[in-house]
Amino acid sequence: MAKKKNTQIPISQEENTQAQAVFEHYQQIAANLHASSDQQQAEAALAETNDLPEGAQLALLKALAKEQHTDAADVLNALNTLSPLKSVRKEARRSLLRLENDRIYPQWHPAVQPQFAVQVEAPAVPGRFWKGIVTDSRAAGEVQLLLCFEQEDDPTELYILGFLLEFWYDGVKDFFIRFESKRRFDNFAARMATSMPNVKTKECSLAHGRRLLLDALDVNERFGTQPHKDYRANLSLVKQLVLEAPDLGEDAEDDEQVLDLYGLEPQDVVINFIEFWAKGGYGIAYDLLSSESTLREGLTRDEWVIRRKAWAEEAQPSDLEPNLIRECEPQRPKLWLPNLFGTGYSTSNKEIETGWSVELEQMPLTTLPELAEASAIYQETGRHWFWTSYTLVQEQGEWRVQTMTDETKHAQGLSVVELQEKIEELDKHLEDFSKQHKAAEIQQLSDEETQHYLEEVLLLVMQATYYTDALIKKLPLDNSLYEQAAGRMLLFAQYERCIVYLEALTQRFGEQRGLNLRRLAEVQRRLSDRYFDKGDDERAERCLELAEKALRESLTVEDNLEAHISLAELLIEDKQLDEAKDHLLQAKALPLEPSDEAHVEMHLGEIATEQEQYREALKHCQRVVQLAPDSADSWFALGEAHQALKNFEEAETSYRRAIALAPDNEDYYFTLSTLYNATNRPAKAIETLEDGLSANPDSINLNIALATIHLESGDYRQAELFLEKAEHIDPEVPLVQMFRRLLNESKLKQTPSLTGLTRPGKKRRR
Repeated sequence: MAKKKNTQIPISQEENTQAQAVFEHYQQIAANLHASSDQQQAEAALAETNDLPEGAQLALLKALAKEQHTDAADVLNALNTLSPLKSVRKEARRSLLRLENDRIYPQWHPAVQPQFAVQVEAPAVPGRFWKGIVTDSRAAGEVQLLLCFEQEDDPTELYILGFLLEFWYDGVKDFFIRFESKRRFDNFAARMATSMPNVKTKECSLAHGRRLLLDALDVNERFGTQPHKDYRANLSLVKQLVLEAPDLGEDAEDDEQVLDLYGLEPQDVVINFIEFWAKGGYGIAYDLLSSESTLREGLTRDEWVIRRKAWAEEAQPSDLEPNLIRECEPQRPKLWLPNLFGTGYSTSNKEIETGWSVELEQMPLTTLPELAEASAIYQETGRHWFWTSYTLVQEQGEWRVQTMTDETKHAQGLSVVELQEKIEELDKHLEDFSKQHKAAEIQQLSDEETQHYLEEVLLLVMQATYYTDALIKKLPLDNSLYEQAAGRMLLFAQYERCIVYLEALTQRFGEQRGLNLRRLAEVQRRLSDRYFDKGDDERAERCLELAEKALRESLTVEDNLEAHISLAELLIEDKQLDEAKDHLLQAKALPLEPSDEAHVEMHLGEIATEQEQYREALKHCQRVVQLAPDSADSWFALGEAHQALKNFEEAETSYRRAIALAPDNEDYYFTLSTLYNATNRPAKAIETLEDGLSANPDSINLNIALATIHLESGDYRQAELFLEKAEHIDPEVPLVQMFRRLLNESKLKQTPSLTGLTRPGKKRRR
């Protein structure tokens, strides 16, 4: 990945003095954070810090990074999350990492607000890792994983994270959090084992559990699928306990103790060979080669491992991403016809074709026989795509890799006509396959059938793309090849590889340069979203920088409405509101369709709201609803503008119009209910939430919102009723579990003494 420019902000003596004045009582700031119960109170605790000039804030962060105290880490954590300045957030994160290197971790964390802000107490804090259990079913493409942590305040109680990990398409397919005592855990684990009579379970380390989770997340990223909603809702906790857990003592060679190399199917042998090779598990990779394999180079195991470790010191391979695997049919033409549903052919040899990519900091001069020529390279991240096939033989009843073929080099040896025929034949097969599976029929498929369908389509698309890479080498000035490859990769959310072709289009072809720069910016934004979802904020921000650069360059080529709006959106995200407004006004001066004008006015209203210019925001929102009267979001934004100006009747009317247009949007009901509460109309607030529940009967959030209102009014019976409805929908959702604790504790506090007991539902006489 290219290095980011590091612009140092000068810090004056006056700013150092201001920072020192705040630093002297940072522990009081930490105490105020500990006492906060919501984001507004936390921001108030940081007000003095946020009021400092930017240079003074950075000086304060540097001082806190040297303070060996959890209070310093707490203040840094708050600024990392809540500071309005990007430079401060970045420096706070760097300072946190310095403290973490000295084993100083924050004890205060920002409250994770649910969609409906319900004040509930957090569950017991998880502490040390205790035990992991995983099903021995990786070869089948799916495992169940339990990671257990002792609760910090009571080591006899366990905090269990449960995962269902699927390695073909769904990735993190399911997730739950459960609380059990150690005494009852064995029964819980036994019930899990009983539910899977043909699957064995075994203990696993936290390091191995993390590796399984990372592999599943790679699948989500590769196919553009979302991890399970409960996993996403608890991502910060999973990061803390698993993904970013310190001192795992993780070593790729340790996997030998947890991986059974026997009884593997040919595809599993190849998958494991590539995975362990790419992750530095060279000993296991060697063991998956046959005794006479050409890839062993006649070396002993230790010699083979040492040579690859030396190579890895230079190359620094990371972030493996598979994208194609299939078993080739024997004695058939080289054109591949996927055999996803069969069990393969029974022969003494097997051939497995694979496509995969890995990031390399540099390609060393030292060559390895198992490393093929790269089919494509994305220079920004150093990602190299490879296309290989492996011949497997049986040794003592076990499949092992005998030879490897560099399919990229083989394809480059074909003529232009042969490559074109290969691509046309694959495209024709894809077209025929699509005709056989109409859209309506696909919607009726089961999840498993849909998965097989997507796998087969992806295999066809990826192989056509690899052949296109070879054809580009021979016809580098044929822009249609880049267009076709970019379109294929965008269709399957292969954003990095799509960028490779879009960059080539912008660099090599002058025609439609502005359009291609805008397309490049859009894909960079999508890739940024993916990195943000993965928690890699640095790469996400780098993608946004590249998107902004492409959009600015496109505007030097042509004055374009789409470029102005897209650039304004990026600037709004980065809080550069004045420049964003300037681009929107430039866009407004261009010939506009009503929908485009509404888009511009919406963002102008967004900027005015951010700058607390509510009357100006109201004008823009009113114009939007004139231009787009059927847009629920437009009416909702108009309602928010009216509410900010305390035009409560107009706000109510706008919110109700939004609800009528989009009755399935839970947020609209909740916002209207808060308006009624703010204007002392609790009955209307309840009625609105009940209307929302009628339109969305499976809404956990609306049930909990109603339970909250009744709990605050002291009506425990109604609160219990709505909580039970939420539990019936999904009892494992953390919000539901937390509200159950809150309700139970509230009931205990209200329980009268034995001498004062009265019948339920009757009031005591004064």
